[in-house]
Amino acid sequence: MSEIVIRVAEPGDAEAIAECHTATWKTAYRGLLPDAMLDEMQTADRIPRWIRTLADSQSGVYVALSDSTVVGFVALIPCRDASAGNAGELDAIYILESFAGQGIGGRFVAIADEWMRDNGFERSVLWVLPTNDSARRFYERYGWRADGAAKELNTPRGPVPAVRYIKDLVRARSEAG
Repeated sequence: MSEIVIRVAEPGDAEAIAECHTATWKTAYRGLLPDAMLDEMQTADRIPRWIRTLADSQSGVYVALSDSTVVGFVALIPCRDASAGNAGELDAIYILESFAGQGIGGRFVAIADEWMRDNGFERSVLWVLPTNDSARRFYERYGWRADGAAKELNTPRGPVPAVRYIKDLVRARSEAG
């Protein structure tokens, strides 16, 4: 097994991130979202989003590489939800199923916490499907808690419910220090 290297994503990574994004959705959301929606997903449809995100100076994107291949990524942005206060948002965190359990997710969370603090955010938020029990357990293990907020995410097949998780970075820092 090769060493996993994590680095800041570069503009040239957009296609590889889109490939990883598509592949992870097809496995992570199987049984949680309609199969037809997952089966229709195409990498090409996600490339423009990643080109825009990587060009956005307010976002932070990091990739996990195995033998120069993107096997996971995390995307961080200023929070889009004003009700969360001074917060950054963990917009996406995905790791190919074949690389799960190797500590990449924990490394991404540490990077996310540091990015949030470096950008002056007091808390971190994310949105997760209420039925995604494994993701919810993962986030809870790293200090996020559901705060009761909910919304619908727009997908090509219609709205999907999501619940908000929030992590107090000020308290997390004092507990760790």
